[in-house]
Amino acid sequence: MAKAGIVYIGTDDGMITLSDPGATGRWRRVGHTLQGQQITAVQALSALEVLIATPAGLHRSTDGGQSWQPIDSDTLSAQALPFALEGNPPAMIGLQPDKNGMQRFVRSEDAGATWQPAAEPTEMQGNVTVVVPAQYHRDVAWAGTAGGDVLRSDDRGRTWVIVTQGLAPVRSLAAVRLA
Repeated sequence: MAKAGIVYIGTDDGMITLSDPGATGRWRRVGHTLQGQQITAVQALSALEVLIATPAGLHRSTDGGQSWQPIDSDTLSAQALPFALEGNPPAMIGLQPDKNGMQRFVRSEDAGATWQPAAEPTEMQGNVTVVVPAQYHRDVAWAGTAGGDVLRSDDRGRTWVIVTQGLAPVRSLAAVRLA
């Protein structure tokens, strides 16, 4: 079976899709959708399932970016794309604005069809600004807040604990483990 590479590129003028049929190194533009819209984040859940964030909200494609469906903006935050954690069942972690506009953790075990709130520490300070999967374990995720907290979930986003507090606002994270 021939291999093919696919790259989804979010631009200020929509989503561009490149493909390398047969892994020959000859990348070709095979799609350009959502022209005129700014794509602020892209996440490929599989070769055909793609999530994007725009200033207007989140969108999902299940056909490789040929068509897009909005994701209920009341359900998820347009500031951060949800991400998938492999396993059985696969889980997705995202953010949802609460009644005060604060970003809070939500999770889904049905590919994003429904979302449930996660258990958070009551002493958490500020908006959740970033959520990332750990590179070293499929059940672990990390998060940061505008109040300078760093949090970790060891149970696929169901519950969160504070690892440290009092930092400057946290904007990005990467979690790896030395062998």
